Amino acid sequence: MGSSLRRAFGAGLALLLVLAALPARADVTLLGFQVQLIGLKQSDGGEVYSGEVDWIPELDFNDYFGVRGELGLALLKNTFGDRFLSTHYQLFPQLMIFGPLGIEAGFGFETWYGNGGNAPLVTGNLILKLGIPILTRISFGYSRFFLSGDPANEYKLGVGITF
Repeated sequence: MGSSLRRAFGAGLALLLVLAALPARADVTLLGFQVQLIGLKQSDGGEVYSGEVDWIPELDFNDYFGVRGELGLALLKNTFGDRFLSTHYQLFPQLMIFGPLGIEAGFGFETWYGNGGNAPLVTGNLILKLGIPILTRISFGYSRFFLSGDPANEYKLGVGITF
């Protein structure tokens, strides 16, 4: 068996093992989205308030633990008033600490197109899972974007919807 065929077989086998290990109760949500208000502040004095739209697929293993992805898009403004596009992607382990109230911590990357490039992003959120059809969650969070030379602090308030 060739090297690439062995790797493909190994990756397929690993995926099957992960899927087989999922609890029978695991809930998968692929059509989850989130709208967030962002307050962004940089150490050089740059500050902007904007909105963000995210795709947030989620896998709940049980009533206490889950994992969520986030792929987001925002329109930001630099200190000169020029608008630019920002995207980010993160992975969040979730821990429900008191009924519908939980915390999640995420790591990923954010890209500021034409205005700073790509750098690591770390986020912590306090979440409230509403359990209401369509309107599913409210979150409040803080992110640190480790942009070279001028890191940014991002404060976010979000509302999640699911179809």
